[in-house]
Amino acid sequence: MIDILLNYDISLFAILLLSTMFVITLIKRDIYRHSTNMLRVIILVNIVLLIVEPMSWIFDHQPYVSLFINYLSNFLIVFLTPVIIGLWQSYLDYKIFHDKKRLVRRHYYQFATYVIFLLLIVNFFTPVFFRIDSGAHYHEASLSWFRYLLTYAAFVHVLYFSISHRKKMASNAIIGIVMFFFIPALGAFAQIFYPDFFFSFTMLGLSVVLVYIFLETTSGSKDYLTNLYSRQTMEDYLQAITKDISPFEVAMIDLDHFKEVNDLHGHLMGDQVLIAFSKVMEKVFMNKAFLARLGGDEFIVVYFSEKEKVKLENYLDLLKASLNTDSLWSQFEFLSFSYGTSKFDGTQSMDDLLKEADHKMYQFKDKTYQDKLN
Repeated sequence: MIDILLNYDISLFAILLLSTMFVITLIKRDIYRHSTNMLRVIILVNIVLLIVEPMSWIFDHQPYVSLFINYLSNFLIVFLTPVIIGLWQSYLDYKIFHDKKRLVRRHYYQFATYVIFLLLIVNFFTPVFFRIDSGAHYHEASLSWFRYLLTYAAFVHVLYFSISHRKKMASNAIIGIVMFFFIPALGAFAQIFYPDFFFSFTMLGLSVVLVYIFLETTSGSKDYLTNLYSRQTMEDYLQAITKDISPFEVAMIDLDHFKEVNDLHGHLMGDQVLIAFSKVMEKVFMNKAFLARLGGDEFIVVYFSEKEKVKLENYLDLLKASLNTDSLWSQFEFLSFSYGTSKFDGTQSMDDLLKEADHKMYQFKDKTYQDKLN
């Protein structure tokens, strides 16, 4: 058994690499990136393909193995190949347009999959793609060329889609897309000369890793100081969720008298105050809201109040109380924060939503100031 597995060590290595990356995406908890969730699905499908492709060869000419297992492994290869290409185009589409509804309308680009699946059903009764004889030997059938044609047509369509929308993509996205096309094509070419080695799906797995590096693990996803999400990530997130119908709220937060901390105690202490404030925010919201630093001493909270069943204002009151017990924050009695909230009703743009919250925040500041004067 070990000798058999060693013949497919390149596939085993690719499975290990993709599995590790899948776990890393879970540990990082980038739950607000729909594109990362899509990439996880691509990783899982790629792993399945890396498993069933060697199975189709191991079980070939093995009559002691159930014909069903041999048939199933080849069925999955034929079926999942267009699936993963459609998922790639869906991923690319989302990176450009940030619109989940657009993907639903386009059936996640699974048109080739629909046709191939219907023909695979026919294949149960009349072999059109392949057949497995009584000796558990695989044979291609009369329409095997058609599934290659559909698969490569879907692949070419992804290439055309990429070229036609290249001006909408950042340079790192273009690099990732080039990797997606070049590396699997190189693997498929190599397998022509070395058919006993499985380069196609292993190279596709390598391209997944590189795409993740170039398109997902960007340095701008988190704020370098507070480890909250960055302004760019916040804008990407809001652009995505404002296209849904689920109601949510945003809260703009600004620290009051923060400048005095910098003036009296230096910027290093000011950084420590920002870090302390961010940690208390994370503790209060406990992964129930999207938290980002906009810059300086400004922060934003994105919160689905109907989903969580607790009012956003309640969490903000808890934030104020928790800050008063923080060992660092409580050293500065003059420190406080102002906030303004706005609710998304399904019609506002992202800019209008933020402007409303910002306006209410400054109304809050003015009221607090007037109350102190009186």
